Amino acid sequence: MQGLFQWRLPGQHICDPVGRNKRMKIQGNDNRLGHFRVSLIKSAVRILAGLCLCLVDNTLANMAGVLLIIAEILGIVEEIV
Repeated sequence: MQGLFQWRLPGQHICDPVGRNKRMKIQGNDNRLGHFRVSLIKSAVRILAGLCLCLVDNTLANMAGVLLIIAEILGIVEEIV
């Protein structure tokens, strides 16, 4: 049971519960577009949170909101590049 929760690389030998060695081949999943879309949705939510902070009548909250928005815009640029 010890080896069940260890990370394995594609094609790396693993030991099944019976004890026989097998070769495990993992087919690569091309999920870049899905990852990109989810990342953009998360960034949009964070930008919305930053805008909400900017609406608060507190200078420190306003600064935090602006910094959050700037960080998320940089994160979007990072995903695109």
